[in-house]
Amino acid sequence: MIPVLRCTDLELTDLADDKPALVDPETGEPAGLSLVQWLGSGGMSAVFLAERDEETAAPGLSALAPSRVAVKLVKPGTEQGLAQMGMTSRDLAQREIEALERVKNLVPPSEFVIGYYGHGSAEVALEDEPPLILPWIALEYVEASSEGVTLTDRVSKARETGVDPVRAHRLARGMIEGVRVLHGLGVLHRDLKPDNVFVAGPLDDETPKIADCGIARVDGLALATVQGITLGYGGPEQALSSVAPSRRNPLVGPWTDVHALASTIWFLLTGEEWCRSMPAWYMGERRSLRTAKKLHRGFLAAEELLGAIDLALRQGASPVLPEGTWDLDGATFYETHARKLLGGSMFEGSPPRFPSVDAFAEALLPPLEAAAARWIEIAAREHQPMTSFRKTRILPSEEEVFAAMDALAPPRTTSEKPLLLEPGGVVFLPGPWGFARSGSELHGLSKKEPRTFSVDVPRPYRAQIAASRWLVRGPGGGIALVGPAHVLLQRGESFVQGTLPRRADEGPVGEIVATLGDGRAFGVVTADAGEGGPELWLSNDGVRWADPLLLPLGGEVSAIASGPLGFFVAGSLRGKKARALWIGYDQEVRSSAASLNDKPALLLCVAGAEGEAWAAGVGVVMRFDRGGSAVEASEAEGLPVAMGLDDEGVPWLVTEREVFRRHGGGVSPVWKRYHTQRKGAPRLVAIGFPPGGVRVVDAVGGGAVLRT
Repeated sequence: MIPVLRCTDLELTDLADDKPALVDPETGEPAGLSLVQWLGSGGMSAVFLAERDEETAAPGLSALAPSRVAVKLVKPGTEQGLAQMGMTSRDLAQREIEALERVKNLVPPSEFVIGYYGHGSAEVALEDEPPLILPWIALEYVEASSEGVTLTDRVSKARETGVDPVRAHRLARGMIEGVRVLHGLGVLHRDLKPDNVFVAGPLDDETPKIADCGIARVDGLALATVQGITLGYGGPEQALSSVAPSRRNPLVGPWTDVHALASTIWFLLTGEEWCRSMPAWYMGERRSLRTAKKLHRGFLAAEELLGAIDLALRQGASPVLPEGTWDLDGATFYETHARKLLGGSMFEGSPPRFPSVDAFAEALLPPLEAAAARWIEIAAREHQPMTSFRKTRILPSEEEVFAAMDALAPPRTTSEKPLLLEPGGVVFLPGPWGFARSGSELHGLSKKEPRTFSVDVPRPYRAQIAASRWLVRGPGGGIALVGPAHVLLQRGESFVQGTLPRRADEGPVGEIVATLGDGRAFGVVTADAGEGGPELWLSNDGVRWADPLLLPLGGEVSAIASGPLGFFVAGSLRGKKARALWIGYDQEVRSSAASLNDKPALLLCVAGAEGEAWAAGVGVVMRFDRGGSAVEASEAEGLPVAMGLDDEGVPWLVTEREVFRRHGGGVSPVWKRYHTQRKGAPRLVAIGFPPGGVRVVDAVGGGAVLRT
């Protein structure tokens, strides 16, 4: 007998109390998932945390599904509402499934759209009522932090000061990219709003993810249109769909998502709803950013840029549709209704809305990027962080190691060759995946499980991948593969050839010796070519480069990291004597060379959230701040291969054989050992930080994971 899932209320709040396994109601086959916690409930569905049963073969579940996913289950009460529209919950789920299947088929997956791993059905009974067969969808689980999980949560936390321009630019660009991905796949979201944008990562490394495609319109899917609109975010053309629910409204198009995107970004910048009343929305009134109560002062300090941002948002959410929209087949049917319901606001009084997300991005992102750069200059002059940063958790020196790390077996690959990874050749993105280079191949690598997938690399790029010494986060998303003489960008399913830095006078530029790519900044350091030292080149796209910053290190650069107040650079003099310096965002330089002559070469570094940094060499770990440097107690003796900052702002160090975490604040800090590779095991090469945990990677793609 197939088990029925039972609950006592319409919101399904107690459905997961007994941690039931999901079972296909038609075949009786297990779905490979068990519900373990009710997370919340929306208008049509409830969402649960579910755990994967690794021992169960589940054909409806992707082989790449992580150990924990979010299961979205249609609520029993939704059936009655859908029946009035001539639909069933299966129809509703099929729309979202079709949209997400297109996203799932992207290899590698987009980091800006919520991940999808499969679907099924469950038999659910509300108390003594007859059971219903309800569809479920398995999605990426974005873990909540103290800052919240949705854009609404995150922005609400910043209401005292407003979201700063650097953070706003990063989030807006990510949301635009997510919508661009959906539109490229023939999916109109139709319900973009702050609650439907999830945000992964700590404050200084946030990645927005477009979620909830429940009422999406999917090209080629012959299903009735679900009527739905969030007033204040949806375009006025969506309100016209209600006059003929059975008709496909031709006035709804990519520009409809542009309206919602502009409204969502307005909320991001202000923390307020754009329209103060529904009549204002109906009449097409769009407030200026200057009317907001808590606009960050970084925007107010750039008056001309604020004006350009304001104009772009107003045109993005204009009630007047793009030119030619009213000439589309079937559009004239809605004209009389539009004038009656909305007055003349859809026809005059505002500039035509941008027809596409690309056109919107062209108008919005340049002034937003310029405002971010202007704010960085102001913050540097005032000696304050240029954007919001995660808080640092101080672990007492006497505190014991809080958990042991579990060994992780090498993943099975579709390649005929085993993985052979090197330090610098692994990078993790926000979300469940990272990337690893193995020879001329590129593989996706799970943060928590021994899972991988192969990325199809076009033949012309294979030699560059094989010559890449560094894999880092790319500018604006994706990854960058960098070698001494190349920059190759991987975005979505495409590879894009980056350019090498060039001088305006065509003077010489040294080879690349270090790379920066942490989600906040992207750049490369080139060797001294007669300019007085190595140089840092920064770029927002990997193609256009800002003028170089001279790094008077007094030696060679090995590593560079960005922090709230500037860049920290570590290296050595002829590979023997340690060298380090700070360079602020105002280009003020502070060198620490005088106190480092008796220290070995520094090979790696990481910048902290409180304006400090750490660097490691063979047998030494040092702490740096603007006041100087100090050696910290550590048992690390081997060759350092990776450093990183976890979500709580605590630094970690990986050598070829061991893993260390820093304990203690300014008094008696010590780096404690968390993991040691067994004798004969492959060397360690990288570290990453899934939410609430740590993943170290060895040379064959295995390693260890700290599960919390």
